[in-house]
Amino acid sequence: MNNLRKKCLMLANRTCPPRKQLFLVRQIQSSSSQCNTNSSSEDKGSPTSVLNSLEASSKWRKGQLTKITEKFASSADSKTSSSKPPEPMEITSDDEIQPMWKDMESRVVRRRSIVISEALQKGKKVGRRNVRKTDEEAWLNAGLYEDKN
Repeated sequence: MNNLRKKCLMLANRTCPPRKQLFLVRQIQSSSSQCNTNSSSEDKGSPTSVLNSLEASSKWRKGQLTKITEKFASSADSKTSSSKPPEPMEITSDDEIQPMWKDMESRVVRRRSIVISEALQKGKKVGRRNVRKTDEEAWLNAGLYEDKN
């Protein structure tokens, strides 16, 4: 019985936070004082049931950690082994193109390009808008470059 109690305490120290360790130690102590050696069934508070539940939870945790590490290790291996970028899909007909791209293509194709002379005749602006002035242009407008004789 003493050997089982030591195993429980060692396992509790490895797998449980301090508050749970204290609870388990108290549980083991109370169950060992109330333990009936003639009973063959294990109670909830018996040292063997506590030990079994701790072992089961630690096995489950280790299993989850190995699953996660294997998952990331396999994905890391696949990333390093495939140094080539993925090849693009081959589109053989217009039916395979997504509707969003079809709409964009039709807008671009239908757009009528305007010539600068036509735009000036119609009074439309041509080129980029809201272009920020450079520092030199601002200084020129402020009169920094003018001679003050």
